[in-house]
Amino acid sequence: MRRPTDIRAPPALWIPVLRESHAFLRGSGVGDLLLFGSQAMSAYMRYPLRSKDIDLVSTQIRPQFLDELTKRLSRFSETSPKNTVMTRVTDYGLARTYSVYMKMRGYPLIVEISDTVLDGRNPKILRPYIRTVRRWGMEIHAPTPEAIVALRLSFSPPERISRLNAIRLNRFIRTWERKLDFKGIRKILGEWGTSELVRDNLKELHDRHKMRVLHDGDYSG
Repeated sequence: MRRPTDIRAPPALWIPVLRESHAFLRGSGVGDLLLFGSQAMSAYMRYPLRSKDIDLVSTQIRPQFLDELTKRLSRFSETSPKNTVMTRVTDYGLARTYSVYMKMRGYPLIVEISDTVLDGRNPKILRPYIRTVRRWGMEIHAPTPEAIVALRLSFSPPERISRLNAIRLNRFIRTWERKLDFKGIRKILGEWGTSELVRDNLKELHDRHKMRVLHDGDYSG
């Protein structure tokens, strides 16, 4: 059987886009820029993950920044990049996502900058768990490894924890297993009020995919 084509761009393609995006936004005065999603995991891993999007978080992003960023990223794209601003209503208020859509050597790639986390919450809840990471020739603000695990466990319905996300999370946990503070992860989940959500996510992951996240008893006990 022929192996399905992976539509996720290799690190050699998305890392230069991240560098350009990070340099422009920080240079434009976006001081609270945070690396998020699978890129945050990759920042701590020897071998970065493939990706179909670059996730950033900032409460200081503005539409005019998005237009200029789109122009700057055009040199990477084989088609003319497009941008959008999506606004949705959450339990915590409005949440906006600023996106640039591009294509590189046949791979779709989206730069997404959100002004909220955890389904609509203010990113300030992450402040105690942010550190500066030096990677790929940049100094990047990213969640701590413990906060990354907590975030990847706290996906809201209907997405929850997909099979791919579980595989990637387990790979990340194995990388940091000897250094992770598992009690600290459980404490973070308690502070965010997502402990029950995580228990439901882990149960559904096992029921649907017959998979477990490493050390799941430490998060959901």
